[in-house]
Amino acid sequence: MTHSSLTLGTGKSLPPESAPASLLEATDSALSISSEDNAAARAWTERQLNPYRQQAIEQHAGDSFLDVGCGNGQYVFRMADDFETAGVDIQSYPSWTSAEDRFRVGDAAALPYDSASFDTVVSFETLEHVPDPDAVLREFHRVCRRNIIFSVPNCELPPELAASRLTYFHYTDQSHVNFFTQKTLQATVEANGFRVKQIGLINPCPTRPLLTALFGLPGLVTRVLDRFVRRDVLQMTILVVAEKVEQPS
Repeated sequence: MTHSSLTLGTGKSLPPESAPASLLEATDSALSISSEDNAAARAWTERQLNPYRQQAIEQHAGDSFLDVGCGNGQYVFRMADDFETAGVDIQSYPSWTSAEDRFRVGDAAALPYDSASFDTVVSFETLEHVPDPDAVLREFHRVCRRNIIFSVPNCELPPELAASRLTYFHYTDQSHVNFFTQKTLQATVEANGFRVKQIGLINPCPTRPLLTALFGLPGLVTRVLDRFVRRDVLQMTILVVAEKVEQPS
């Protein structure tokens, strides 16, 4: 299998060219869970693969992975040709019925699996929702043999956004109870028995709606202008790859 390039470094941003902007826009708008139950259910039912996260799994996961907070199970289903995959979530989803043996209902802080059951634990947009992220990371540590790959919303506000009196959309999500920057996230991960191998920002904000609103330009013009936007300035998500090194404190 040929893997495309993905390079993460401490505090560094990823090149936007590795994924189509339209896919990025569709993915993370769908992953933002609103405070209304029907919107939350729709977001995770319609969840699709994100190219940055997929590449991280391809490059860093072992032979097997557990997706914690798997939603409709897209990573479990669509990466099953290359990995032994399984998923767990706080509720079941209709899509699970086609492969029920791969899925379980369970709490991220008390995973229904034996210790060292999987090479890798992956979990995307989960830690910001849980009441005790340390407890969840300790469970990841218990269940994985090798490493974890996960992402959370980026809560370090760029000065350009703050100066414009704007903020990221995920700050408005009332289901979020934890807010991480790269620095605080790395400290949390390493306090729970992992060594952060790679950390960086992904998912550039879609800018065409803002350009349209500010300048009132036709769609064709904003599409052209959007090509010149700096994708490294406004990135919504922190992606982490961390190795299991010791028992959590």
